[in-house]
Amino acid sequence: MRRLKKHSTTHSRDGNYDLRLFKMNNITGGGQHGAPIPSHDFASMLPLKGGCHTSRREQVETPFEVAVIRKNQSDPRKDASSPLQAAQLRPIGVIRSTLKNLEKAPMQGSEGAPDAWLEVNAFAREALEGLHPGDQIIVITWLHQSDRDLLKVHPRSDPNRPLTGVFATRSPDRPNPLGLHPVTIRRIVGSRLQVGPIEAIDGTPVVDIKPML
Repeated sequence: MRRLKKHSTTHSRDGNYDLRLFKMNNITGGGQHGAPIPSHDFASMLPLKGGCHTSRREQVETPFEVAVIRKNQSDPRKDASSPLQAAQLRPIGVIRSTLKNLEKAPMQGSEGAPDAWLEVNAFAREALEGLHPGDQIIVITWLHQSDRDLLKVHPRSDPNRPLTGVFATRSPDRPNPLGLHPVTIRRIVGSRLQVGPIEAIDGTPVVDIKPML
């Protein structure tokens, strides 16, 4: 694995923060058939709106790390006590589904969603040991097409319902758009899990898998 390289540095509108992006090149096993996951699958993980922004979104490769650093302070990655050290996502796989866009996806898996394949990255294959067909698990995804600036929504996109804070809803639009998907494992083929029902669209990054309690 290559060392992290600084990608770009931009400034927020109020001048108080820098947004520093780092990337790792040539990481395989993330996409279909072991190919690297395309950069556009993860580009929306960047906080491009609401202050911090970059005009080089299309050039960001994955996996990557994002840190918001107050000006005149050192990089928190070098400070073991920094909470940012524990707040970096490393995608472990990707969803391969017949659902190709949000317009055709149900809001919940229980509302007619199909089964899909979860392709696990090479580095995380050993973590699958102990899982079996029939197990109920929670797949945690990064909802990469969500709007991270929205703090209030109409629940279930119903304009007749009052605006509600996203933390009181299941809306995918939220500051950190993690999706929680309770599914059943149908089959395990190598490092691929057929799971369902799941409403995540094709190309959705997976950040964790946990057993149902």
